[in-house]
Amino acid sequence: MKKTDIVIILNLLFYLSIGLFLLLSPVKALYVSGLYTADGFFPAVLGSIFISISVVSIIAVFFKISSVRRAILFFLLAMNISIGMIFLLWLISSRMVLSSQNKLLQWMMVTLLFILSSIELVVLSRPSKTRDSIKNFLLVAASIVVCFSVCYPLYRYICQNRLEALKAERVKSKGYSLEFCNQKGQRITDQKGLFKLMIDPYTIYRNYPGQELAYVSTDSFGFRKGHPDNNRDIIMVLGGSAAFGKDVISDEVTFSSQMNLYLPAFRTINAGVIGFLSGQELSFMVHYLDRFNPVLYVVFDGWNDVFDHLGFGQPRGKGRLGYNNNFFEIEDRLATYTLSNPEEEKKEGKDSAIESYETIEAYFDDVIQVYCGNLDKMHCFAKSRRAHFLVVFQPELGNKTFKTKKEITILTRNEKRTGYLTRKIPQKYKIMIKEAKKFCKAKRIDFMDICEIPEFNDNEITLFSDPVHMNEKGHQIVARIISDKVKTLNLPEISGN
Repeated sequence: MKKTDIVIILNLLFYLSIGLFLLLSPVKALYVSGLYTADGFFPAVLGSIFISISVVSIIAVFFKISSVRRAILFFLLAMNISIGMIFLLWLISSRMVLSSQNKLLQWMMVTLLFILSSIELVVLSRPSKTRDSIKNFLLVAASIVVCFSVCYPLYRYICQNRLEALKAERVKSKGYSLEFCNQKGQRITDQKGLFKLMIDPYTIYRNYPGQELAYVSTDSFGFRKGHPDNNRDIIMVLGGSAAFGKDVISDEVTFSSQMNLYLPAFRTINAGVIGFLSGQELSFMVHYLDRFNPVLYVVFDGWNDVFDHLGFGQPRGKGRLGYNNNFFEIEDRLATYTLSNPEEEKKEGKDSAIESYETIEAYFDDVIQVYCGNLDKMHCFAKSRRAHFLVVFQPELGNKTFKTKKEITILTRNEKRTGYLTRKIPQKYKIMIKEAKKFCKAKRIDFMDICEIPEFNDNEITLFSDPVHMNEKGHQIVARIISDKVKTLNLPEISGN
């Protein structure tokens, strides 16, 4: 058997195994490579190509077609070098978003490709004549140029798009992972994360100031960056993680930051805090935001007051509504720490002074009343401080009229994980917003419901990254919608007063 045959057989085994892997398990194969696509079309095509190469190689070897074998060797050399270089580019550009296991597998792939290329170069670089040597060199160079010119556009089209998606996924899993800390920034719970929430005497917790992470940063007050540094009148945006901009890849993408483009006469600041409910927003407004003398408060909320009360275990007792369930975790951890002291008397804890609800309907009615009461208090406080007040009921995927295929998949996955649809969270949220709008009309509180705006609700593109957090396009649309509403208010700069 000739050296050419041995090299071709090595390539044959390599590409045959990859081709079968891609065809038989496309999802797993592309997950390993970091190029996962849901429809499996791309891996099927690649698998077919690799198996075709293997079949042609078998024919050339066993039927002893010398010219074909040599041509195949040139082609394999060019393809191995091209694919190796593309994988190398992919590894370098995606080093921040691939898992260590995927990186190891891909480095092994690159190494194997270049080893095969080296063997092929050795075999092809031993011609009998100098003229053949020059011809071989030109053939190798031309083959590499042709293969790379075909493969690189594929890399740009497929890999670069997937890289952006991987970055977004890493935002979810890593960039916005949370941990609770004290005023000194020291972690106080077992949960580790990148973004710090600082224990606070008025709001339970709030954003730790001066954070600089890959996708999110906070200023010296704990506000998310993305606002201009000027002395213009302030519009203060309050809310939970949807207002804060969880899952987006930069501070400038958030709708509050983009509002500065639509409302240049003002300075819009993102004061959202992940997990905040209406009671915490009220406290935050009174104890912290008031010192900035904003001309307008925009409260972007609603969903947390439903999900936090109905989505976590048993109903709370009376008098325990309007703030995040993390309070109870902190409370329990303090008790656990105290009881860990050997000298501490161990006693069974109970809510002796907490009255429970007789029915879930009564509980939900109280949730709505507390939410509306907090809106009223925030409105009254803003009015007493001569600031305007606007309630924006945040959008929720379950109530979006048109849902893309991806958005339907998002709801399905959340149903499996949390029972989101079984618990009828979208329906309950719709009920609460309906009652809150009646309340706001009666109290003459300015409000708007994003889910009633056709530009958002009937939009035929994906606007959500999960049931309640918007993607970049969603933030862009919401920024424009809210800005248009603000222009209708009687604010000083707009009215010319």
